[in-house]
Amino acid sequence: MFERDDPCGAPVAGALVLGALDPAERAGADAHLEGCPSCRERVRELEVVPRALADLPLEEFLTDFLLTPERIGGLARRVLERAAREGEGGAADAPGAQPG
Repeated sequence: MFERDDPCGAPVAGALVLGALDPAERAGADAHLEGCPSCRERVRELEVVPRALADLPLEEFLTDFLLTPERIGGLARRVLERAAREGEGGAADAPGAQPG
């Protein structure tokens, strides 16, 4: 039941709220909540998380993390610029650089 986490720990409350407990763990959590006001409060505080996640505009959220050609180009440009600087003597000054 609660062996993997402290019965009053947030990981169990979070797993409970997200529906990530198996039936035996859920039964243990429910039994614990009956006698633990602090855990009941923690669960009440976390209950908003699934609703908030469900309300996220997924398409807009994901575009912030997608590697677009523009982002890849910008990253490649910065890597090449850094390599060029290091090729001009910057690498010898870099931390951990090995003498040639």
